[in-house]
Amino acid sequence: MNLGFIGNSKFAHFWATHLRNSEFVKLHSIYSSDMARAEEACKEFNIEKAFDNLERMVEDPELDIVIVTSVPSLHYEQTMTALKHKKHVLVEKPPALNPEQFAEMNETAKANGVYLAVDYMMRYNPLYRKLNDIITSKALGNLLNFQFNNYASDANLPSEHWFWDKAQSGGIFVEHGVHFFDIYNSILGKPELLFSKVYNKDEKRKNRVIAVVEYPSNINGIFTHVFDRASVDEETFSKLFFEHGSLIIKGWYPYEMFGEIILPTEKVEKIMDNFDAKNLAIQDFIIKIDSDGKINIPAKKIKIELKLELEKMLRKQYLDLLEGFVRAIKSNVQPATCYENVKESLEIAYKAASFG
Repeated sequence: MNLGFIGNSKFAHFWATHLRNSEFVKLHSIYSSDMARAEEACKEFNIEKAFDNLERMVEDPELDIVIVTSVPSLHYEQTMTALKHKKHVLVEKPPALNPEQFAEMNETAKANGVYLAVDYMMRYNPLYRKLNDIITSKALGNLLNFQFNNYASDANLPSEHWFWDKAQSGGIFVEHGVHFFDIYNSILGKPELLFSKVYNKDEKRKNRVIAVVEYPSNINGIFTHVFDRASVDEETFSKLFFEHGSLIIKGWYPYEMFGEIILPTEKVEKIMDNFDAKNLAIQDFIIKIDSDGKINIPAKKIKIELKLELEKMLRKQYLDLLEGFVRAIKSNVQPATCYENVKESLEIAYKAASFG
């Protein structure tokens, strides 16, 4: 299938780098308001056609799919233009600045017989998939609550950058936090926002946000995003608290999972089903039930360490998402990140931003 990029962004270049030798799409075209830059991208990534007029690009009958990689405030208008010309669309997060726009995009896709998906590639991350298996199997008992923490740099975000303009970005919850609402929604179920707050760094920049979300089975999640670190001090991690211990997942694109747990011996098999032996260090342990030590339960202390090769994993999760989208189109079924499956992510992000 022939693929085009709407927006000549760094993210479009990331996609193009990894799709040059793709077996399931062909790089057909790129749109930019700056024709010279579009032509440069064509030369660099071996893209067939450059456009500085979006209508002319999506009128091309050879074009099948577009990836929208522009700033968030343009996602709605550009996606609607492509859908009305019967092009399938994969739109970068957030799909729109508010839920009403996203719903209209979905209806337009259905009316024109094409498919719309969102680039929630975290759903294809192997560590989040493993986390889903651990929670579903209750290998560590029930999940009680979790914290997601994102401490990012603002070094390349001067006060006039579009990121700080809510009219262009939607704010931190919508532009940035929606990814993490989505992945935990996909694992834990329908969310309910309990609390959110937005803090100002100065008159132009709202750089710190926090939200408390409740999921089914009374699981609470706290989401924190802060933009004030130096680049070398950036860190992103989740800490998840289970009945039998805790796990930490490290990385904006998660690449490391570790933790220490204590399980009764008869419950060790479930955790063994979720990890290779090389990722586990197991020691004998005794759980003492009473202070006199008269009631003891044989147990195992288990140290978990799993680390992935970041660049290889990152490339694969993006390609898996796009390949899945192409397969869905060819099979005439809704893609994994279609409107019905992801709409609550934007809804809760928008609500959190509004509370703040």
